[in-house]
Amino acid sequence: MVSSNLLHGAQDTMVEHLPKAIKMKRRPRQTLIRNLRYLMDKYDYSGNAIAKKAGVSEKTVSNMLNDRHNVTLDSVQKVAEVFGLDSWHLILPNLPVDLIDTGVGDRLLNNYSNSSQEGRNLIELISDRESSHSK
Repeated sequence: MVSSNLLHGAQDTMVEHLPKAIKMKRRPRQTLIRNLRYLMDKYDYSGNAIAKKAGVSEKTVSNMLNDRHNVTLDSVQKVAEVFGLDSWHLILPNLPVDLIDTGVGDRLLNNYSNSSQEGRNLIELISDRESSHSK
């Protein structure tokens, strides 16, 4: 059995290598609620309509919206598909809807994943520079 101190230390080491954006404390349930409510408003869908389109129960959608009980990734994926998204989009902080609507977000992530380390460094440099100028 591995001690919790060893696991905690290993996690700290892994976190040191993550990009700054990933290190920030996230609240995925609250993010899911905020993004789902935003999409419901944008597309004028009720919880009942989402449940029917996703093939999940109304209670499942209600649980997502009200932070009750744990929801499964499969349920989140089914709900995301109603909007043409993947489950990870629904827990993305500050959901960039324009990037999702155009597919640019997925293309950027794919390009980053397929880049060399030098290419990733350049993408990060440009991203940091551009985000600091837009404030």
